[in-house]
Amino acid sequence: MENLRPNETAVDRLQASDILPITRIKEVFGAPIDDREIRAQNKDRFDNKCQRLSAIYQIFRLAEEGHLPIAQIRNYIPLDMQIPGYFVVMKAYRDAKLDTPVYSQTTFTGRHKGKEVYNLHLAHFSDEELHFGDITLQNVRIFLSRPEQERFRTPHPGLGSGIFDETLENLFRFARENGYKRISLSAVDMLRAETMAKRGFEFRPGPLLNSGLARGMSIPMVREL
Repeated sequence: MENLRPNETAVDRLQASDILPITRIKEVFGAPIDDREIRAQNKDRFDNKCQRLSAIYQIFRLAEEGHLPIAQIRNYIPLDMQIPGYFVVMKAYRDAKLDTPVYSQTTFTGRHKGKEVYNLHLAHFSDEELHFGDITLQNVRIFLSRPEQERFRTPHPGLGSGIFDETLENLFRFARENGYKRISLSAVDMLRAETMAKRGFEFRPGPLLNSGLARGMSIPMVREL
């Protein structure tokens, strides 16, 4: 993206409609959606779950790449996983004797009656790496129409209509246009990992992958652009 200010990234200027087909989502959903965005750059604390998880993933990547001893990870990530904020991430970079990057994150979320219809989280890890922290697309009207005791017995219904794949194509285009070389993510389970593998993502080798596969969760993947 051209004409970025100092310490600004493409993620800082990102709009929800750059990635998410918002008009189509609202047409398919057919009910009011409360749209919100949460941005975080150079903040002391990340208050959003996706922001914290992306920060944690970045610290683990520093260790996995040999910049920090694995045994020291807990110096940065508390047991309750509730922090780390921007300054914790930057401390990890300084301890690794690396230049501190511009670090920014953006989350777009849309809710209906307090339930997420969509959620998209992206984090700028470096000029070469865009982190795809979360994507949720679900038809909560169908979910809410079910008897309460039935709601969690089957998966949340999606929005369909190719919205997921359109979102990914927009993501890939955004990343390429802004000079990123790769997109990383951490698949929540094997089912999601298989879904992303069909869309060009591969397992990212290293201790994090070994741990993720053994537990069947938090599985690091990457797509080169």
